[in-house]
Amino acid sequence: MITSAHNRKFPLPRILITLGDYNGVGPEVVVKALRQLKWEGRFVPIVVGNAEVWDFYVSQLGLHAPTHRVISCSEISEVNTICLLHCDQVKVEYLQPGQPCEAAGRASGVFLETAIACACRGEGEAIVTAPICKNTLWAAGYHYPGQTEFLADKMDASSFAMMLIAGKFRVGFVTTHYPLREIASLLVPQLISEKVEVVWRELKQRFKICDPTIAIAALNPHAGEGGELGREEVEVIQPTVDRLRQKGINIQGPFPADSLFANIEQKNFDVYMALYHDQGMIPIKMYSFGKAVNYTAGLPIPRTSPDHGTAFDIAGKKEADESSMVEAINLAVQLAEEGYPRS
Repeated sequence: MITSAHNRKFPLPRILITLGDYNGVGPEVVVKALRQLKWEGRFVPIVVGNAEVWDFYVSQLGLHAPTHRVISCSEISEVNTICLLHCDQVKVEYLQPGQPCEAAGRASGVFLETAIACACRGEGEAIVTAPICKNTLWAAGYHYPGQTEFLADKMDASSFAMMLIAGKFRVGFVTTHYPLREIASLLVPQLISEKVEVVWRELKQRFKICDPTIAIAALNPHAGEGGELGREEVEVIQPTVDRLRQKGINIQGPFPADSLFANIEQKNFDVYMALYHDQGMIPIKMYSFGKAVNYTAGLPIPRTSPDHGTAFDIAGKKEADESSMVEAINLAVQLAEEGYPRS
């Protein structure tokens, strides 16, 4: 449960930024993004990580900005420094960029847990998460499919949805990290309604869109051809869309996915609902890879993340592109500012 933050002593939003897997590109893109962003006077960056990891990457990449190390957000008083929230319970082992290991997975879990705990105490107005490795996170005992589910569980968010954002092109997801062979059985009316409604509420309340327009994709080729190529559209998706429209939600579809995501600049939908991971990920990453932002709808505060993973193949080579992390931080700040009380 998020503590009320209307008694904040800070004149600027505080953005909690996790370092993610320390052997991936997460720390690198965080350092590069803060090096590029004009954060002074706009927000307070609170990097949630470990001093050994932070110093290693700052030394490699160079970050000429004052950093104040703390072990609790209650120690933060400056607004013109980067605050490093040092997780002293993390024992840094095998700090070798490009090499996944259980220790780095455990650290990424601790960093995320710490950021969530701070947010729940009202010590941050948004969370930005650097990429983690799902395999090492799982091996370390954090049994979540990804950070989205981790955050939702720890923040008691009963309804949540993943959404990818690239400017005005937004894609929401009904299902995310599941084998393709299971998707059809997962697509029940309750799940479709829940994901559509949480995205719709998010667009209204946090993105300030008065009457969001939603397009939902079909599951089968040609939207099932009236049942000839699959019955999901006729028996599940269309009836659910009809019920959502009766609730006052402006949703259309289901549309064949191959045409739905074509020429999006000529369409006027505020969000496109994809039924499974790759159905939505492929078009938005083709449209704006490296600049899209992963956003979690349904949480008590904004949470964003870059649209890429740990990229172990280039970790430590100083080749990672920080553009998506820059966009993730900018969106988190923008949304945090919307709800930030001004004196």
